[in-house]
Amino acid sequence: MMGPVSRRNVLFATLFGLIAAFLVYLYLTNLTRARRAETEPAQATVVAAARRIEPRSLVTSDMLTTTFVPSTERPALYGIEEKQEIVDKVAVRAIEPGSPIRREDVSPKNPELFGIAFSLPKGMRAVTIQTDAVSGVAGLLSPGNRVDVLATFRGSGGSVTRTILQNVRLLAVGRRATPSAPQEAGKAPAPQDASSTTLAVTPQQAERLILAADQGRLRLALRSVEDSEPASTAGATSREVIGASLQNAFAAPPPPTASQRSASIKSFPEPSFWNQPGPQPGVLPPAAAPAGKEVVVYRGTTAERVRISQ
Repeated sequence: MMGPVSRRNVLFATLFGLIAAFLVYLYLTNLTRARRAETEPAQATVVAAARRIEPRSLVTSDMLTTTFVPSTERPALYGIEEKQEIVDKVAVRAIEPGSPIRREDVSPKNPELFGIAFSLPKGMRAVTIQTDAVSGVAGLLSPGNRVDVLATFRGSGGSVTRTILQNVRLLAVGRRATPSAPQEAGKAPAPQDASSTTLAVTPQQAERLILAADQGRLRLALRSVEDSEPASTAGATSREVIGASLQNAFAAPPPPTASQRSASIKSFPEPSFWNQPGPQPGVLPPAAAPAGKEVVVYRGTTAERVRISQ
């Protein structure tokens, strides 16, 4: 039988053996990793497509995932490590599922390249109205400005002008959907084409705007960049602006009544031949006298009437 001292020695020997085995395991593991790192390139995490991304589509976070590529390739080819770097950008080409996304695969939302649909806020509509140098603020409007829309309607009782929309964002002026380049100091911006203006409105505002454009005349009022509060106005009428007496003086005459229209019709006399009696039944009209002059010719003691034609 083993004594207490022998048992203690066996336990210590077993414990030291386990510790030595664990240290050998760690050493071999680290050695293996070091050798693998020497033979295999390091991996880097990059952003990839979770599903097919169609060209000209807006990139959202649910379209993206991550994948691994050799770290030596990441800076040169990909370089996109965070999803937020490309969220809300536009795909310029098709991106297949699992493919790492390159920086040249996406582009910022540029209305000149992709149209104003990508700069239109969700739930809004783009409506274009016809303008000119006066109604379009002398062509000095720029995409991104805020304007109020005023409409003038004419009726039998006079004219009325009302503000139908306020603080509306301009999407495009003519075919220009991006602001003009900065001007030199001391120089005013050059007038732009203002034959049409595109506004960002809600569906309800689009209905009001189109009806007003069809029934009246529209003008735009440019807002200050520091002014976004709605203005409370009751509109203006021609009676208020020029007074009732002047309005009546310049008002169009009322349409004539039925009695006035009938009295204004001139009566013409009937032709004289309408009053002459017509031929009686069974009675022949008298024969017309032959044309020419009648002379008397004497032959000895005999007289004869002869008609000479003219």
